Amino acid sequence: MLVSIALILLLAMVAIGWGSLTWALARRMIGLETSRPLHGELGLIGLLAIGALATAANFAGPITSTTAVLIGLAGLVALVAALLRRSYTWPQERGRYAATLLATTAALAGYAGTARVGYDAGLYHLPVQLWMRTEPVILGFANLHDRFGFNSIHESQSALLLLPSGDLRLIALGESLYFLFFFAALAEYLLRRHPGQSIAPALMCVLAPMSFLIFHDYYPLAITFNDSGAGLVFLLCTMAFLRSLDTSAPSRQRCGAYLSFFLLTTLAILLKLSSAPLLLLVAWATVGLVRDSIVSRKTVVRTAAVSLALGLPTVMRGIALSGCVAYPEPGSCLTFLPWSAEVTAETASDAVRGWARAPHTSPVHRAEVLDGAPWLEEWWEWYYRDLTWLLILPVALLALTWVAAGATGQHNSVGRAARSTSLSKALRGLAVFEVAALAFWFVQAPDTRFGLGAWHLLTLLPATLVYGRRVHSEGNRATMSLAAIGLPLIVWAAISLTGAEPLAETWGRDPWTFEEIVPPVVETTPNTGLGVHPVEGDQCWLVEDFCSPFDTDTQLLRRGRYWEIDPEQ
Repeated sequence: MLVSIALILLLAMVAIGWGSLTWALARRMIGLETSRPLHGELGLIGLLAIGALATAANFAGPITSTTAVLIGLAGLVALVAALLRRSYTWPQERGRYAATLLATTAALAGYAGTARVGYDAGLYHLPVQLWMRTEPVILGFANLHDRFGFNSIHESQSALLLLPSGDLRLIALGESLYFLFFFAALAEYLLRRHPGQSIAPALMCVLAPMSFLIFHDYYPLAITFNDSGAGLVFLLCTMAFLRSLDTSAPSRQRCGAYLSFFLLTTLAILLKLSSAPLLLLVAWATVGLVRDSIVSRKTVVRTAAVSLALGLPTVMRGIALSGCVAYPEPGSCLTFLPWSAEVTAETASDAVRGWARAPHTSPVHRAEVLDGAPWLEEWWEWYYRDLTWLLILPVALLALTWVAAGATGQHNSVGRAARSTSLSKALRGLAVFEVAALAFWFVQAPDTRFGLGAWHLLTLLPATLVYGRRVHSEGNRATMSLAAIGLPLIVWAAISLTGAEPLAETWGRDPWTFEEIVPPVVETTPNTGLGVHPVEGDQCWLVEDFCSPFDTDTQLLRRGRYWEIDPEQ
């Protein structure tokens, strides 16, 4: 337990060091005067920089343990340098903030040693990370199997933490950083006392942990499960959007929120393409800030250039793996590249969409669904329990905030509350965005895990619209402080619901024990074509060979450094 806590804090310091360096360089390149970001946002920006650096390094060679150590040391040096320059400062309410972070870290560390390994981990995540540890970027890797074309910055981040022995302990602890930074950002915003701070993002910070209880199936510390991280960053992006358009806040705060929003949106999309609707909010915020003369058009271009520079290694890796800019979207494939996997991308896209519409059915039935067979009734029956609660929860939270508003003398109608806040247009824009995000989710792949951020926002937005006015009373400040300190309890409750070890058993272990998490050994047999496949099941895990989940007779041609399908097939 104590070892896990220490390691999580060490990894967090590395990420914050890289975040501080990235933020300082971004401000200098853009020429933007900003307030500092929330510490949780700074950590996530650091994860973006670390993933971009590891991805770029993989083009030159394998991501080795030496690579991981050098990146870690550089992050710690950057953190020390930021402290010496006093460009990194501890937030206000130091005691309560530190207590919240330590309690949250303890809650996460208690379960990191019992983290479950998701189904997709053995199917393609860990095999991809293994090849990142042993080989430079493999051009045309998607031609071996359609799953190997999926591209996420999360793979690079996890590959850094994959121990040479195959032990997954550090990866499990690394997963917790997304949770830690998310709750750190919530706690800091609730505890800070800046003038002009709006209640709208603060209310979302209070209610966000509550909505986690309904998503408990999707928020265990599941190894290689990047949907949860993308959902957390998605939600932070919407809060940064509101802060950037808060006209009652000083310009420096709005500029800081805008830069954070831009960088976090980059991270969210690189984690999961389903976060792409966030670009609509980026456009909305940009127009609003330019109109208010907070930022210039030149500043916007420079900010976009910084984000593109951080995202470029991951985009280039996707093109290298599959010849597609946004795999598995076939229309994004560059067919002039010899290793382009346009057909494979179409297969993968259909597989994801068919599975989401008709989960746990045969591939034949999913193909029928894609060809136009009725699927809505069957889909609703499968997701009935989850979607019913997802629709009930906003009503429950709305009632809760309505009562709270009455208790604090701030009871207003929806219309009056929306008109009385400087964020009225931003909140209405967020409502329009939510409709677009859910529509995008439903059309692309209507499985709840692919739209966690959008569904979280649905649970929070109605209450925020009703109670979205500024509140300065000390009574409400005390409520915010109480909510911040209670965040770790919500973390614990959400993780406990996943079936992890009971709290007493977790804390009853030897505090210095750091248990191994080792994937199973897989027996393989040669493919009809190239490589091997498992004798039983479809999990390759960490087989040190070209391992595809199923037997394939695909003949790949090696041309220089890339693979392509034999054109005679």
